[in-house]
This record gives sequence, C-alpha cells and structure tokens, in this order.
Amino acid sequence: MKLTIKHLPTLPDSPLHPLHCQYDRQSQPQPAFVSLDLRDGVLTADYSAIIGNGVPESVYNGLVRRYTCPADLTAREANTLLDEVAAAAGRVLAGTTLSWHNDHDAAVLDDDAQEAEDDLTTCCAAAETASDGVWPAAEWFRDSDMDPYGLTPTSTPEEILAAANRLQAEARHADATVHDIEEFLTAFVQNMDEDEE
Repeated sequence: MKLTIKHLPTLPDSPLHPLHCQYDRQSQPQPAFVSLDLRDGVLTADYSAIIGNGVPESVYNGLVRRYTCPADLTAREANTLLDEVAAAAGRVLAGTTLSWHNDHDAAVLDDDAQEAEDDLTTCCAAAETASDGVWPAAEWFRDSDMDPYGLTPTSTPEEILAAANRLQAEARHADATVHDIEEFLTAFVQNMDEDEE
C-alpha cells in the first residue's frame, strides 16, 4: 500500500497551532498525535476530539495508529514532522497484515514494522516547537498596556472586537496563538468602568 501524507493547511487564515484544542472547563489541552491509518495509508496529525481516555473503535482495534506529539507544534512544524517520520510509517505499512479477528479487522505487524513503530513513537514524542506557543489571553497580556488600542469604559462591542482582531494579528506575527482575546478585552473594559465609579 502506498503511503499518503496529508499535510495540515498553512494558509494565512489557517490556525497557527492546529493541534492545540482545549475545551471549556478542562485544565489541559486535548492529546495531539501523528496518526497512520493502516487501511488506506494516510499519515497525518490531529488532536483527540474525545474528552477523557476514550478512542474511536478504529484506534482501539489498532487499524489507526496514534503517536503522541506536542500540542503546541505549528502547522509547518507538524508538516515537517510528518515528512521526517514518513519513511518509518512506510515500513509500518509494508510490514502490516490486516486479518479478521473476533468479528473485526485487526492489524498484525511484523518485526520490522514494530521496530519502525518504536522509531515513530520516539520521534513524535521528541518533537518541539520553536514558536511562542499557545496562551490564554489573561497570561499573554498580563503586563501589557491596552491604551494604544483606544479602549475606554465606553468602548462598544464592535470596538472591542476590532481591538481583539488587531491584537490577535500581532500575536500571530509573534508566532503565538492567544485564546479568548475578545472575552478578555470585554472584561478589561468592564473593569475600567468599575474603577471610574
């Protein structure tokens, strides 16, 4: 079977850190991983959409292999990682046989495929980001001055949104992703209003 690498989008309006997802009321981001689908040979990177330890049936049965990687990799870094592990992924594919087992397909890896999978696991776990990472707005703007954006106690939601968009663009230019900027600025303006009362 031929290996197909599915790279992540790197367009200007694409997420800078597409593997990072943190749901509301969760203290940690979702697990990120490189995945290899043994059924069609697709190698890509993604995050788990399931909260907790659950996995899709295809992963549980070993038909889709997952190799943990840092969630703060940029799209370009994730794509570079995919290219770096492609040879090992190809060995996993070449050494895999799919067979029927207990009412479902199962993957059987030969010795070389298992060795290649060990290499994949090690390489993905060792990946690091050179970006400025992913931040909640409260931490990113902790010591910054909002005055240049013209925010006042009477700033409208439209003005707050415009300021948020500018700040997000600046953060992206600094190779960082900042979450919840609009909510942070809304609270900032409300606090300004309370301070003046």
